Amino acid sequence: MKMKPVSFNLPITTAVLMTAASVNAADAPKLKFGEDKTELIFGGLSRNYMTYAPNACLSGRPLPLIISLHGTGGTAASAIDMGHFQKWAELEGFIVAAPQSLGQAFNDGSGRGGAAAEDVDDVGFIRAVIADVKTKARIDEKRIYMVGFSSGGAMAQRFALESDSEVAAFAALSDAFYIPDRKPAAIRPLLLMWGTADPLNPIRGGKVRYGRVTLDKPAPMTTAEGWAKKMGCSASPEQHQLPNGVAHYIWSGCQGNARLELYFIDGMGHHWAGGKPVPYPASVIGKYSNAVDATKIILDFFESKLC
Repeated sequence: MKMKPVSFNLPITTAVLMTAASVNAADAPKLKFGEDKTELIFGGLSRNYMTYAPNACLSGRPLPLIISLHGTGGTAASAIDMGHFQKWAELEGFIVAAPQSLGQAFNDGSGRGGAAAEDVDDVGFIRAVIADVKTKARIDEKRIYMVGFSSGGAMAQRFALESDSEVAAFAALSDAFYIPDRKPAAIRPLLLMWGTADPLNPIRGGKVRYGRVTLDKPAPMTTAEGWAKKMGCSASPEQHQLPNGVAHYIWSGCQGNARLELYFIDGMGHHWAGGKPVPYPASVIGKYSNAVDATKIILDFFESKLC
């Protein structure tokens, strides 16, 4: 697969992003149908990302863009595969872009990405990926979203806290966030999801080892309640019990008409519910579950935020 080099400087400034975004997509290289890989020189380092563009991309109409972030040890390709985004992109008509981390994980603030990810501006890199995709295809500016699994979920939450860019809503699966607590740069809708039997995210919190790094993880509900406070939501959520052992919590009254939702999948381990199972033994990461299709839930959540 031929790599297409693009260069960005660090730090990425508003001017750089506006320049990249202002390129007429009709005059720019077209985004390749199906899966493709693009190289970016960002901060003096060679970075890359994968895309999946559906047949609808050829119509020329503006399409939504979903940024998908992989977990520790994952790849950009796995960030597309895990949620079966190829299928959903064709059904729903959106583009997926999956950045590749430099280390084992993105610089989500936890340190588990290793030396290669230390002090790397992954928030800036993800913004550069968004800007680059916008030079290759017509993107609906109001329908840019981000989802992450595991450490990718932590990175999505870091992005939500630190960047007020054009991302309209976020979904973070199976992880908390690890940067110093702060007020979000902008209040936007957020969906969280965990399995109740995830050894890497104990339901009551606790220490989890990632190679040389040990993280003291908060209980998932603690993470959700922290976001409720940051977003100015109601103190107590509505709770709904769904079929197949799925609990759904909804916080209302958030600032800017944003919404915070949390799903617990009973008995599920460290997996994307209904997606491609993580290829590790259940003794290490817990059991897979298809009690719900997490990708459909996420897409419905994103679409409901367009008004």
